[in-house]
Amino acid sequence: MGGRGKKITIDGARPEQNSFLLDGSDINNVYNKTPGSVGGVLLGVETVQEFQVLTNSYSAEFGRSSGGIINAITRSGTNKLHGNLFEYLRNSTLDAKNYFDPAADRIPPFKRNQFGGTLGGPIRQDKTFFFGAFEAIKERLGVTGLTNVLDDNARNSATGAVSSLVQILFPRANGPVLGGGVAEYSFTRSQPTDEYFAQGRIDHHFSEKDILFGRYTFDDGNVDRQINNKPPDVFFKERSRNQYVTLEHVHTFSQRLLNTLRVSFARSTSEVDNQRTVDVPPNLWWIPPSAGGVQFGFLTISGLVTEMMGDYRLPRNDHLNNYQWHDTLFWTKGAHGLRFGGEGQRMQFNQHTTSQLGGIMIFTSLANFLTGTPSSFNFAVPGRIDPDRGFRQSFYAAFVQDDYRWKPNLTLNLGLRYEFATVPTEVNGKISNLRSISDSAMVIGDPWYANPALKDFAPRIGLAWDPFKNGKTSVRSGFGIFYDQLLPKYYVFSGSLNPPFTTRTSRTNPPFPNAVQGFNANAPVCGVPGGPTGGCPAGNLKANLQTVNYDLQPSYIMQYNLSVQRALPGNWDLTLGYAGSRGLHLIRVADANLAPSILVNGVKTYQPSLGRRNATFGGVTQRETDAQSFYNALQAGVTKRLSQGLRAQLSYTFSRSIDESSGINSQDFDNTTQYSIDFYDRKADRGLSSFSVKHVLVANWSYELPFGRGSAGLTGVLVRGWQLNSIVTAQSGTPFEVRLGHNQSGNLNTIDFSIHERPNVRPGASNNPTLGDPKRWYDASAFVLQPAGTIGNLGRNTLIGPKLVSCDFSLFKQFALGETKALHFRAEMFNIFNHPNFGVPNQANRTALLPTGMVNPSAGAILSTVTTSRQIQFGLKLTF
Repeated sequence: MGGRGKKITIDGARPEQNSFLLDGSDINNVYNKTPGSVGGVLLGVETVQEFQVLTNSYSAEFGRSSGGIINAITRSGTNKLHGNLFEYLRNSTLDAKNYFDPAADRIPPFKRNQFGGTLGGPIRQDKTFFFGAFEAIKERLGVTGLTNVLDDNARNSATGAVSSLVQILFPRANGPVLGGGVAEYSFTRSQPTDEYFAQGRIDHHFSEKDILFGRYTFDDGNVDRQINNKPPDVFFKERSRNQYVTLEHVHTFSQRLLNTLRVSFARSTSEVDNQRTVDVPPNLWWIPPSAGGVQFGFLTISGLVTEMMGDYRLPRNDHLNNYQWHDTLFWTKGAHGLRFGGEGQRMQFNQHTTSQLGGIMIFTSLANFLTGTPSSFNFAVPGRIDPDRGFRQSFYAAFVQDDYRWKPNLTLNLGLRYEFATVPTEVNGKISNLRSISDSAMVIGDPWYANPALKDFAPRIGLAWDPFKNGKTSVRSGFGIFYDQLLPKYYVFSGSLNPPFTTRTSRTNPPFPNAVQGFNANAPVCGVPGGPTGGCPAGNLKANLQTVNYDLQPSYIMQYNLSVQRALPGNWDLTLGYAGSRGLHLIRVADANLAPSILVNGVKTYQPSLGRRNATFGGVTQRETDAQSFYNALQAGVTKRLSQGLRAQLSYTFSRSIDESSGINSQDFDNTTQYSIDFYDRKADRGLSSFSVKHVLVANWSYELPFGRGSAGLTGVLVRGWQLNSIVTAQSGTPFEVRLGHNQSGNLNTIDFSIHERPNVRPGASNNPTLGDPKRWYDASAFVLQPAGTIGNLGRNTLIGPKLVSCDFSLFKQFALGETKALHFRAEMFNIFNHPNFGVPNQANRTALLPTGMVNPSAGAILSTVTTSRQIQFGLKLTF
C-alpha cells in the first residue's frame, strides 16, 4: 500500500495528516501522503525489522502532522551470512471474472511477477555488517471499463461540429440504453506497471559506545493508468521515483545516558500527464492554434461524463527534496525515563504544472451538448502561462518527554512539544496572492501569508495503570494536541496558478467550438500591476484565482483515549476502549467570490444579477482554516497469542466521523466534492466525513497443522510444516453525496471542480434513498430542484454506499533443506469467494437531476468495484 494505492485515515484524521517514517526519518511523498510508487505499492517488506503504528495521544517525540505515525525500522546484517530469494506469480488463467467483465468475453489478461531477494552478513566480524535488498514488479493488468456514452438516437441527432466530436470522442454503445440519450459502453484496456526497488545498509560498531549506520533506499515506478469510468480516449502516463538516505550515530555515555543523532535526505518525485489515444483536428479545438492553442481541451457534460479527455490539472511534475536532522537524548534517572530532542527539515518543492491547458468546456446537460450550447468555458490564457515554481520552506521542533514510573503499578507519560513551519518562499519571487476577498488588488511577493504556527505548543499526557497489581489488567488513557503544519500538501495547487505569472479566466455562454472567438488574450489583467483595480471594466481580463487567506489560524487536532486490556486464560487478551478526536481550524477550500445574498423569509437567497462580491476578479478559490471535525469510536479487540499452533486476532470499531471538509485535494476521494458549497456557511457542509465507516470488523488467524510432526523421510517432507491463514474484512459502506450539475442556487460557484450544488429532498422522502442495486443504487426521484437562488436542503454525504465483505485465504508449506536453509511455498487466494464489493456512483452518476428537473437517466449507476475479483497467487521463497 502506498503512492497511488489506498489511503489511510486514523482516528478521524485526513489521509494527508499522517506521518510515515523510515528509521525515524520522514518519507512522506510529495503531497504528504502514503509513500510509495505510482504502482500503488510500497515495496521492501523483506527489509523491515520492526513496524510501529501510533494512532492516538502518542509521545511528544512525534509531530509535524496531526494524524497517526507509521514507523518502520530496517534490518541490519549480522555475524552470519543470511538472505533469501523469492518470486510471486499471478495470472488471469487462475482468476475469476470481475462483476463488470462482459459475460461473453474472456477474462481480461493479467500477468504479475514480483521477485527479488535479500542478502546480509558481516564485512568484519563483530564490527561491520551489510544488508542489501532488491525487488521488482512487472505487471500487465487487463482493466475492464464501463462508462456512459450517447445512444444511437442521440448520436444521429448531432450535427456540425458536435457530430464530428461525437464520432471522435464517444464510441458506439455496446450496452443497455438508459434513456434520455444515454447508453453504456464496456471496454478493456491493458495497464502496464513496472517498479524497481533497491536498498543497502551498512552498520559499523566503532566501540561498545559508538555505533553508526547508513542506509540508501531507491524506488522507481512507471504505469500507464487506464481510466475505467470514462470513454477510453486517454490514459495517465505516470512516473514516481523515491530516494531516501539516512545516517545515524548512537553514542552511549553510560548505562543511563544515550544520544541518537540522525541526518537524512528524502527525494520524492511524482510526474503525470495525459496521454491521449484519439486525435481531434485543430478546427474543433476550443482554443485553435491561430489563437495560441496547443491542444484540444476538456469537457464536462453533466449527467454523462465529467472532465472528459483527461485531467485538466495536468501536466503536473512535482519534486520534493527534504533535508532533515534529528537529535534525541535518552536519560534514565531513578523512576524517570527522560527524552529531550529536536529536529529540523529544509524542504525544496519544485513544481512544473499547468491547469486548464486548452480549456474545459461545461455543458449542463446532454441536450445542451447536442445543440452546441455550453454554459461556461474556463481556460489558461495562451501566452500567459508560467508553469515553473521553486518553493522553499523549513520546519523545526523541540520536545521533552518523561515516562515517570510513579508507583510500581502506575506510569505517567508527560510531554511537551513545540514546532513551527516557516512561510514558503519562491526562489524567483513568484508569489501572488489575494490576501482578502475584499481586496482590490493582488499582492506580489512575500510574505504569502502571516505565519500561524509560531505558538504551536503541544502538550501530551498519558497513563498506564495496573489496578490489581498482578500484571493481568492494564488501564491506559491519554490526551494530546497535534498540529497540522502548512506544508506543500496544502499549497501544491494554489502556488502556481495566479497572475501575473499564470492567468486563467472564464467565459460565460461562449462560442462553440472556438470558445475564444473575439477574446483579446493580450488585454490588461484586472487586479495586478498594469491593470485596473476596484473593478474590471469591459475590454480587460478578469482572472480566476487560487489563493490562501492571509490571516490563517493554527490547525490542530485534540486526541483522547481510554482503554482497558485484560489477559484471559488460554493465551487470550481482551481490549475494550474509546478513542476520540476534535479538529479545529482545519483547512478547507471553496470559491469565496460568490454572488451577494440576502434573507428572504429567513432563507439565504443569492443575487447573481449583481455579479460577484469582488468585481475585480472571477472565481477566487481560497484556502481557509476554520473547518472542524468530530470523531468518536468504540474499539474492541481480542488476541490469541501463539499456542498449540494457533494465533488469532479480531478487532471491531464502531465509529462516527463528522466534519465540514475531509480534505482539499480531489484525488483523495471520489465520493464527494472537496469544495465547500458556500464559503460563508461552512456548517452547510457539516456531515459524515468522506472516509467515515460506521462498522469495521477485521479478523485474521493462522494455524500450523499438527500433522506429521514425528514423521521422518519422504512422509515427513510431504506432511509436516503446513500452515493455514485467513484475513476477513467486513465493513459498512462509505458515504457519498448526490449533486446537481448546474448552478441552481445562482451563487456563481461555477468554476471547474468547485462546482457544488445539492438538491432538495422531496417531502416525505429519505435523504438516504438507497435501493441496493448497483445498476441503480439510489432513487433519484427522492430529490427535487430547490427554488432558484437557494441552496438545496439535502445534506453532505447523507447517502451510504455498498458495504464491503472480503475473505483472503492462504496455504503455506515449509520444506527444510538442512539446518540453515528452507524452501517456502505459498498459495494465496484474494477475495476467495469472489464477492463483488462495489464502489459508489461516479460524479456523473451522482448527478441526480437535470436542469429541467427530470431525473438523470444514469443516476445511481455504479460502474466499478473497490476490490479485485478472486485472484490466486503462488509464491516460492528460498531462505538461507
